[in-house]
Amino acid sequence: MRLLLICRAAALFFGSCVALLDVQETLVNLVQSLSLHYNVSISLAAKFDSGEEFAAAHGCTQNITTSSLIPSGSATKPFTAVSILRLAEAGLLDLDAPISSIIDPWHARQSIPPLREIFADASIARVTSRQLISMRSGIADYNDSYMFDWTLQHPSSDYIPMHFIRDVGKQGFDFDPDTNAAYSSNGYVLAGMVLAALQNASTWKDMDQMAAMGSIDGEQLQHTLFMKQGR
Repeated sequence: MRLLLICRAAALFFGSCVALLDVQETLVNLVQSLSLHYNVSISLAAKFDSGEEFAAAHGCTQNITTSSLIPSGSATKPFTAVSILRLAEAGLLDLDAPISSIIDPWHARQSIPPLREIFADASIARVTSRQLISMRSGIADYNDSYMFDWTLQHPSSDYIPMHFIRDVGKQGFDFDPDTNAAYSSNGYVLAGMVLAALQNASTWKDMDQMAAMGSIDGEQLQHTLFMKQGR
């Protein structure tokens, strides 16, 4: 996972008595310790209001550097949520409108069935964008063990968003929308479809994910890429 920490004050992360010259050593030791403990590759950066930037990286099985691209997996969910909220803030999205009113016309332009035909559970008609990004839709998560086996058996193939939605559409909801909360990556796949539809992308592959995210503190992301297909 690539982590970016924007430090508003040095004391918040490193203590008020730590000199900036010691920050790099602190980062290196921290990253190496976490990487070895959790057996993962980590790239960590810290930026101070004064302009100083520090970075360190460590990988357990590869020569990971601060320039290495590391797949973020579910760490992309905050990007999706922020993009949804920014559209709502701009008055371009009603967070409490049924997602079917947004996704179905987009599907129709691609000759894809509406959500009511993809999902066996009629509860899909009541799912909103707010519920998706807050994990309160009731839509089940994908089967992690199945996906692990499928990935090993199909090393050159991609499991695309519509595959996830068609799979979960065969299942019942875990609970009625907005009555409980449970982690659901499939819910975020649908949230991504909301973004693609509002961007009027021809397909999910044509969506400009960087444009959907926009800037952070007035600056565009410079070291982040959004994967589409391929490994």
